[in-house]
Amino acid sequence: MTEILQKIIDDLDNDEIETLNILDCFNDEKEKELYEKWVKIYFSITPFTIKEGLRKITQAHDLTNEEQIMLLSYIKFFERRLMELKGDIDSRTEKFESGDKGGGMFA
Repeated sequence: MTEILQKIIDDLDNDEIETLNILDCFNDEKEKELYEKWVKIYFSITPFTIKEGLRKITQAHDLTNEEQIMLLSYIKFFERRLMELKGDIDSRTEKFESGDKGGGMFA
């Protein structure tokens, strides 16, 4: 069941492959269409347009309950990552403003 991901992992491990074409990892057109559908769906949502993005998605796609759950879990993941990023930025800003030269990427 994980043959697509395994193919991608194998290709990523292969130093002779310079550019990985994800579409080449799918077995048929149906899988490619599913992949492209979800890429379009994910690009319909930004942190600032969740409500509008959901409206656009529901108008353009007839999602099953399972697909709706997967989409909502993606939105939750997105939200948590942004909150973590904000916390990291706030922490670095506090260190910078306090004159703390420890940590951080640049000396």
